[in-house]
Amino acid sequence: MTTNKHLINSYGMFGPDVTKAEKLLGRALMHGMKVEHFGSRTIEGAARRGSDWDYIILDNRYNKFDSWCNRNKLDNLGSDFQDAKFKSYRLGPLNFIVTSDESMFEATVNANSVCVEASITDRSERIKVFEFLRDPDNSKISDFELESIFTPGTIAA
Repeated sequence: MTTNKHLINSYGMFGPDVTKAEKLLGRALMHGMKVEHFGSRTIEGAARRGSDWDYIILDNRYNKFDSWCNRNKLDNLGSDFQDAKFKSYRLGPLNFIVTSDESMFEATVNANSVCVEASITDRSERIKVFEFLRDPDNSKISDFELESIFTPGTIAA
């Protein structure tokens, strides 16, 4: 469990937002939800000054996390996709991506692992990896485009 000191030091958050973030993530874990940190902050050299901290939460417990976010008046950012399998919320520099779709959760975690292992620091390239791994059958990313992201030897066989 993350402590107040960790949130203040890591996220630059103070006061009620620290407590709110801590409570939300703590509740998610206590209710058996899966929580993973992902995005540029997990990849050495990818995060820019002021980058957000991204968490994906697998909420297959009747939208509990979603209702907690609404009750705590977090900014509901919706989603970028019409047929989205997730909602996103913001609390200061923290983004919570909430899904009840286990395959979407696992694909996001796997895509982030690939980006970490291959040290993909370019945001547009990371997005391509995420899009491809979330839905490889319907991806608009060509094999050539995907292969050009990876430098030979960056991923262990």
